[in-house]
Amino acid sequence: MIILTIVMSIISILLWSHPASTVTSVDMNEITQETKLDYEVKVLPHLLHPSGGWVKPEQGLIFDAVSTVLKLKLTTEFSSRQPITWTGEEEVTLSLVAPDLWKKDIPLRAKKAFEVKEQQQYVITGSYEIQLAELLDAMEQVENQLRISPAEYVLEVKPRVTGLMIHGEYRKAIAEIPPFVFKHRNNMFTFEGEQAFQSSDVETTQETMARPIELAGVELPVTAWRYGSTAAALLLLIYSVRLLGRDRPATRYSSTERLERFERKYEKRWIRVAEPVPQQATIRLLKMEELLKLADERDLPILMYRMEHSLHCYIMDHRNTYWYSFGEDDQAHGHNDDRAVQSHVVAASHSSHSS
Repeated sequence: MIILTIVMSIISILLWSHPASTVTSVDMNEITQETKLDYEVKVLPHLLHPSGGWVKPEQGLIFDAVSTVLKLKLTTEFSSRQPITWTGEEEVTLSLVAPDLWKKDIPLRAKKAFEVKEQQQYVITGSYEIQLAELLDAMEQVENQLRISPAEYVLEVKPRVTGLMIHGEYRKAIAEIPPFVFKHRNNMFTFEGEQAFQSSDVETTQETMARPIELAGVELPVTAWRYGSTAAALLLLIYSVRLLGRDRPATRYSSTERLERFERKYEKRWIRVAEPVPQQATIRLLKMEELLKLADERDLPILMYRMEHSLHCYIMDHRNTYWYSFGEDDQAHGHNDDRAVQSHVVAASHSSHSS
């Protein structure tokens, strides 16, 4: 039984240390942001393009001598599985940069606020034409004025969209779009980098799920196993304690030990006498506590006389003697010590009369 109690207690401890539930992330929505740049160049008729007109530059090369206009088409698209709200501002800027020297910003699209509520898609588009001759003239003027000729120029196309994506408790900042870059060196512009930028985010929520455990072919939630095993362990513990208490022999004291224990308990309350107290009208009490109570109420001393197998305690007033006896012989042999005390009392009385 003890082994079974220990085993059940260990099982209960293990179950209480085992997580009762698991927290999992559930995808509620997926939001995608994508910006694309398409461009083409208007060229003069020449050997490579006898008809001239709009062409898609091969290998991203735009030659100064034959190119007149650079057309940019920017598209920013927001999409999500669930309808959400997009709110913020948008603008497009063209920056002409001489690295480590100077920079000039040219607005292509003025700043504009937008708000799109509960939609699955939102698209921002714009088409912009850049006069390359004007751009080259500006570069030459700055060189002449500053008398500095950079090794290269950088042309940055900056679509800027700022704001929030909102869906219930979900609030996420719109991702920053990096600039699209053209570099100018050796009398030509060259596009560098990627023509598309993409960002995505997943809206998640936390769900708590109960973890079942199968024991002895029975599958129940961890909480149920916890309380069940704890109750079983407590019942087994109580039963084991009762078995141990029943099997353990009761503590037994000898008559001498019982007298000594009784004497130590009340020794501060009585006065020892050398011989039995002469009794008048006697009243025997059933409990020592009653004798103590009577002594306190009447402010009387307690007298104690010890015989071989018993203790006898008395209080006396002018009419009665109240007494209590304690001892094994008194309980087992019909108050033999009481009669012995009475014979001693009689003997003491006779001796007092003869004197």
